[in-house]
Amino acid sequence: MRIISTQFTLETQSLELYLAGCDGVCKDCFSPETWDFNQGAPYEWYTLKIENKIKKFNNLIKWVWVLGGEPLLNDNLPDLLDILQGYKKPIVLFTRFELDGISDSIKDRCDYIKTAMYDKTKLSKNEYHGIELASSNQRVWKKEGLEWI
Repeated sequence: MRIISTQFTLETQSLELYLAGCDGVCKDCFSPETWDFNQGAPYEWYTLKIENKIKKFNNLIKWVWVLGGEPLLNDNLPDLLDILQGYKKPIVLFTRFELDGISDSIKDRCDYIKTAMYDKTKLSKNEYHGIELASSNQRVWKKEGLEWI
């Protein structure tokens, strides 16, 4: 698994990690430049950079967002999520898949999961759990104990 870039977004107070790789099935993709699995650097190379950013901006970072590409198409995603859990910031996974199509091992490592493909025919400013979405078919799920609400 490779990470293309990281960035801190003040508006959402999120440290964003952009993973490389997708099969490109989403029409009107938000980030087609992330589809190539060979872009960026191995995620292990980024771990120190991520740790330094979290330490430096700890008071500003509300959560860590994992985006792509399509994060669920990366075999080492559980390993990256394990590392991120150590920083004690809520983890938000952005995926085109529906919640019931995501393995329990991934769900157990996340605090929030954004599901469904972007659909430009359903434009909206839906907000779930403080995260604004672009199309009405999308949803953000929050883990509450053993349940996803």
